[in-house]
Amino acid sequence: MTLYDGCYNDLSVAAASPQIAVEPAHFLADDGHQLRGTWFVPADAPIGAVIVAPAMATRSSYYTAFATWLAEAGFLALTYDYRGMGTVAELRAARDTSLLTWGGDAARALETLLERAEGLPVTYLGHSMGAQLLPFVRHDLVSRIVMVSTGVGSWRFNRPRIKVPAWLMFRVVAPVTTRLVGYYPGGALRMTGDLPTGAMRQWARWCLAADYFAVDVPDIHARFAAITAPLTSVHFTDDELLAEPAMSAMEALFTGTAVDVRRLAPADLGADRVGHHGLFRARLRPAWNELVAPLLAT
Repeated sequence: MTLYDGCYNDLSVAAASPQIAVEPAHFLADDGHQLRGTWFVPADAPIGAVIVAPAMATRSSYYTAFATWLAEAGFLALTYDYRGMGTVAELRAARDTSLLTWGGDAARALETLLERAEGLPVTYLGHSMGAQLLPFVRHDLVSRIVMVSTGVGSWRFNRPRIKVPAWLMFRVVAPVTTRLVGYYPGGALRMTGDLPTGAMRQWARWCLAADYFAVDVPDIHARFAAITAPLTSVHFTDDELLAEPAMSAMEALFTGTAVDVRRLAPADLGADRVGHHGLFRARLRPAWNELVAPLLAT
């Protein structure tokens, strides 16, 4: 049984838009590791800036169509990859990478955007795990936050049909495969996507723990409480991974700001299916204008 519905490592749009410029982004993490991303630059002076923080096991190329739309709408946009999210060689080389390391990568990506944005209002748009990393970035410099399909990742909050497969993945499959292969081959197993060993093992520890983040970050509640930027949480009723309690538990952590909660059915967007990843597919571009555009800081 697949735990993620589809492949999230492919480009979601093939053709470049003549209205924008697409540029490679290269920047260094605090430990000197080379990180990469992509700039999407509007033709005219930008009206705001948006960072797209990716979901677990999801390469930045998946957000190409969405970031293209952002630039066409006048926003300077940055997509990026966490370290190790690339070739098999990169996955193996990043074996000691943890989710907290990725939190540092997210922080540097945001700082890189802030440097180029030069005073523009900035929106942090986090997809799933991308929003879970908010406590580790300079959220005090962000004008608005948008969380998409973000919940506490405990296996207890998974949809009933995947609770047992998820538990087995974390307890059995991940420890065995990372030891044998040198990374977690989730793409081949159709149980999430490929991940560095350390990131997968820490994620498993969080998902099996009663208090998720707190097993490794004792002050996590204080970190969340310090987030004060206006925040909107968007969740789709056909999310194949996380049930409603996962989203509510996540939203409850943000005690320092009011959370604008949007629970949407696919039909609300004129779609048959959205799920955990589907909002960023190019076919939902009309929904971006209606749903996402009003949430972005300008």
